[in-house]
Amino acid sequence: MGADPGIVRPPRHRIVAAVFPVTSRVLPWPGFRAGNAEIHVAVTMHCHSDAMQPEPERCGVCIVRVVRQATGLVITLTQRTDVDDASTQTQRTLTDVAETVEAVRDFILGLEHRIEDLTGDVGVTAFRQTRRVAGFGSVAAVGKSLEMVLNARFSASEPIAGEHARAQLIQTEDLDPGSHFLVRPTVSILLYRVDFNKTMRASWSAVGATDGNAHLPVDLHYLLTAWADNANHEHRLIGRAMQILEELGSLSGTLLHPDGDWAQHEAVQLYLEDVATDDLMRTFESLACDFRLSIPYIARVVIVSTATGTAQPDVLTYVRGIRPELAPDDTRAGR
Repeated sequence: MGADPGIVRPPRHRIVAAVFPVTSRVLPWPGFRAGNAEIHVAVTMHCHSDAMQPEPERCGVCIVRVVRQATGLVITLTQRTDVDDASTQTQRTLTDVAETVEAVRDFILGLEHRIEDLTGDVGVTAFRQTRRVAGFGSVAAVGKSLEMVLNARFSASEPIAGEHARAQLIQTEDLDPGSHFLVRPTVSILLYRVDFNKTMRASWSAVGATDGNAHLPVDLHYLLTAWADNANHEHRLIGRAMQILEELGSLSGTLLHPDGDWAQHEAVQLYLEDVATDDLMRTFESLACDFRLSIPYIARVVIVSTATGTAQPDVLTYVRGIRPELAPDDTRAGR
């Protein structure tokens, strides 16, 4: 049956939606690596009632945030059916990828049902993976890691036969002979200086511009001092400590104390620092003890990061339909 030429029907509009492949074994997005990470996916809907309208109004937004944790995936789904109306915003926390994809699909179909004359498209960001790095606790965690590693290795191979030597993380007040904090034989670990890393600061600033967080790369300067009853025992303590740290070269994985909230592939390099004798002597002048046999070590690069930033992914959008343009002034003048 032919259409009645006297009836003008509105044009049919359709939504071009993104389809997310789903498997039960792996994440659906390519390039996702195992470990602590986040993936940000933004889906925006644009709609207008007139196909000739040049700039469609944004009528909805759906943001999917995927975080891999030790217990599995934690997916936060934030949806707003009206960009200008905050009261339409809802947020859900899911753990199943398939359920999340279905929720995004329902959101898109719900907008199509609510706004019958919906035109435009769906914009989907390129998937951005943000490596999660340590927070402010990383500074304390490095010192605990050094203490933990040295004590474990001292137990495996005693630097002084028949003596229970250990490593102790200290503060400057503990160096006062009257404090009786240090139990000999021991190697004290003193963090005496923290500097930002000049080489990596610009690179991590660029990362912050991407993920919305602040990242401060720092170097931690430690002073390892031997405490024993005679010179031979002090020399053995220093020699064993240097052997352990040189063998390791870096702290990573289970060698990093968990208080740092480390990323899975994060590592801290350990170097024997080149400090002039005069500088080392001046350091002891400011401490509450006389000069003792010590070795300076530097731990780099430790990243102190925030976790409250919001990534702003670039949304790739295209608009379907005809765009009206203004005629030149001379054309309008001749009408």
